[in-house]
Amino acid sequence: APTPANVSAARLEVYPTDLKLESRRAARQLVVTAYVDGEARDVTHLATFRSSNGQVVQVAHGAATPTGNGTARLTVAWGGKEFQVPVTVANFTQPDPVLFKFETMAVLTKQGCATGSCHGSPVGKAGFALSLFGYDPTIDRRSLTRDGFSRRINSVEPAESLILRKPLMELDHVGGKKLHKNEAPYQTLLTWIAEGANVDLPAVECVRLAVFPGPDRVLKAPNLTQQLSVLAYFSDGRVRDVTSIATYDTSSAELAVVDAAGRVTGRQRGQAAISVRYLSQVQSVNFTTIEDVPGFEWKAPPETNFVDTLVNAKLRQLQYVPAETCDDATFVRRLYLDLTGLIPTGDDARRFIESKVPDKRAQLIDELIAGEDFARFWALKDADLMRVSKTRMRDGRAEMFSEWLVNAQRQDMPYTDYARRLLTAKGDTLAVPEANFLFAIAKPEERTEMTAQLFLGSRLDCTKCHNHPYEKWTMNDYYSLSAVFARTASDQGIISTTATGESVHPLSKLPMRPWGATAATPDTADRREGFASWLTQPDNPLFARVEVNRLWMMCFGTGIVATQENFGMQGDPPTHPELLDTLAFEFSKDGWDVKRMLKRLVMSATFRQTSAATREKFEADPKNQWLSRGPSYRLCGEAIRDQALLAAGLLVEKSGGPSVKPWQPAGIWSEAGASGGDYQPDSGEGLHRRSLYTFWKRTVPPPGM
Repeated sequence: APTPANVSAARLEVYPTDLKLESRRAARQLVVTAYVDGEARDVTHLATFRSSNGQVVQVAHGAATPTGNGTARLTVAWGGKEFQVPVTVANFTQPDPVLFKFETMAVLTKQGCATGSCHGSPVGKAGFALSLFGYDPTIDRRSLTRDGFSRRINSVEPAESLILRKPLMELDHVGGKKLHKNEAPYQTLLTWIAEGANVDLPAVECVRLAVFPGPDRVLKAPNLTQQLSVLAYFSDGRVRDVTSIATYDTSSAELAVVDAAGRVTGRQRGQAAISVRYLSQVQSVNFTTIEDVPGFEWKAPPETNFVDTLVNAKLRQLQYVPAETCDDATFVRRLYLDLTGLIPTGDDARRFIESKVPDKRAQLIDELIAGEDFARFWALKDADLMRVSKTRMRDGRAEMFSEWLVNAQRQDMPYTDYARRLLTAKGDTLAVPEANFLFAIAKPEERTEMTAQLFLGSRLDCTKCHNHPYEKWTMNDYYSLSAVFARTASDQGIISTTATGESVHPLSKLPMRPWGATAATPDTADRREGFASWLTQPDNPLFARVEVNRLWMMCFGTGIVATQENFGMQGDPPTHPELLDTLAFEFSKDGWDVKRMLKRLVMSATFRQTSAATREKFEADPKNQWLSRGPSYRLCGEAIRDQALLAAGLLVEKSGGPSVKPWQPAGIWSEAGASGGDYQPDSGEGLHRRSLYTFWKRTVPPPGM
């Protein structure tokens, strides 16, 4: 398309700046960026390309392909500017066969053949089974070239192969049309078959992907497209452009979509993550789509700390106006609810509202965080995460563990110590309360999945059977983490370590090295110690981020990553990546001090905004993910019950002791098929103790909660 007459580029950039095409099929996707009025825009599909020697290199749709050995120069032009790209082509006359492991299987994954809904399901489809997303090429080469009487591949007449004709819909195909003759996936498969359908499996592996541009990109209306370029790096040092055979997906089709060629289009204001998958490697790029809002005028709001600075930067970029600061009555109620789970008494609220002390907010925060109500309420949140259950932790263990959680809050135990003590505890669970965390999770696989979910914000369930189709996690990761707990025994309430026990990879049949261990780690060492040391290192990319995101969620109602137990690409991308990174860095720098982090969050002007919203603002951001207003969310059932007891003057302020059973209607347990007989409510003060100390049966929670 021609450049509009009134558009002039200040400069033009082309990625890569020079091309070295070292094989016959070594195509390379170019990305052309023009800078107009200080803004970058993608013009890859608008620019013109001219080759100084068509016998060496040609360009179509922004992709350069070799035509012969030699050197040449590409001239890229748009908006009155030009950019010269030197090109060298070598080995053009040498064989360059399609590689089964790195191209054929990538294409079958890209076209959907190897997905769980098609031939990648456990039993395959129509007698044809592939490994899910190509995680096991040994299975796939047998299915393609041996099973089904070898009828799927026709090396004599390649175009007649069933693997081509069915997805072309030349023959009936339940999966619909998956191939087009003029596109790279079809040409790759056709060439592979014509060359004899070689299924050799070299020892080489793809070790990483590089996606350009990344990791963040802004699309501003009306220029809402961006071409991606994807390079695969292999263990033998080779690098190959895989843009045309990589698989693309979006976290939100409402906000941004991506086509099969890696071209992203923003749809509406907001942020979406585009994931790029090639074999077992996955990368993502965050795309923020912005558009001018009529009448928008930015007036710098007050800022207390870096939280406000980073939140306001995003609001200004997306053109949202922040809300006004809430009044003292709203703030004191919000603060009490978030830090103690209780509403302030009338006297407490009046004392704060009438105070003229300049730092009265900071003083109140310090007072609440140091109090017993804070310790109990935040221990309640931890107990829920740790799945404290009277039925799993019998004979007083649930009560002991709950009180240990309360003490951890009272003492402001550093989060690294907290995690380490939970993961490495051993001894009698009636004497070592934190050992009940592992006691209640009997199997190594369950401990693996629970640990990953709690401390890494990742769900590893899929990787028990196959490499995760959408994440970086692999089967190796799963069984390496499982090996951490393979020598941890639980017998009659005693947690101990044993001298034997391995986690064996189901495919290789080899024992896996425990996560966190090295070749120098003694075999007699407690594997959990090595993992805990790895986990709590300041440079761990997930440990600090997962916890500060959880703290943020508890103060603001939703996390910076909304899917707090899934930080992967199947979860939501972070709305404020720089804020999450900064919070994690400060958390580590401050000695993993949870109370200090909480104070930073609730002291922010972002937290103090009014939660009131106009209809327009609510419709534009219904979940308040951009934080243009104060937090507003449902309280947990336990907090509502405790508040009702407090307001009625019935709440019993007593710590520890046996679990109590408040009143509930008769027959609920028996109707739900719960074991242990029907529920028998307590009497006296047992009816009115805080919810932390009530009997927890997770299969039949109290109806009031």
